[in-house]
Amino acid sequence: MSGQRKRRADAELNRARIIASARRIYREQGPGASLEAIAADARVGSATLYRHFPTRSDLRTAVLTARMAEVEEVLSAVELEPDPWVAVASYLRHLAAEPDHTFLDALVTPPATTTEVTGYRERIRARVDALLARADAAGLLRAAYTVDDMNVFLFAHAKAVSSPYVDTAAGDRLLADYLAGIHGPGTPADRVG
Repeated sequence: MSGQRKRRADAELNRARIIASARRIYREQGPGASLEAIAADARVGSATLYRHFPTRSDLRTAVLTARMAEVEEVLSAVELEPDPWVAVASYLRHLAAEPDHTFLDALVTPPATTTEVTGYRERIRARVDALLARADAAGLLRAAYTVDDMNVFLFAHAKAVSSPYVDTAAGDRLLADYLAGIHGPGTPADRVG
């Protein structure tokens, strides 16, 4: 490997580590977390962080677009599910398994950010709307249930499970109870949770 290619590979590895660290620390401390703490967690110097992300907004955008790309991959998988209820429940389980306030904020509230984040947000909302419409048409979803309803639950769930006083089992029960509450009359009881 030539010296220049090795430097590029190292730079990409540093960038990926910074994004992963920022995502983890944002989840714990919110988007106002210390950039120095993120750099330390990523095992890079502050200068390296700033070389990749000159502003806090640049780092936030990179974290959001990485997470939104993952969510689009999840949507691609659940959209292939022939059973509309399983598709909706699988999508909810995925998002509930990895609570992320920064992502949820960007999904619900148009932040002052890039057109790339806006594009992801609009695509995700449209795809989730289509997922819900499919389940609703099959009578498997409570009437008038919307993507906004789902997002409110995801916010509440993320807040609850991020508490040190709520154990994993309680978070799982909360999700199961929620799924039971949104299923439509056409959903067999053994498929609700």
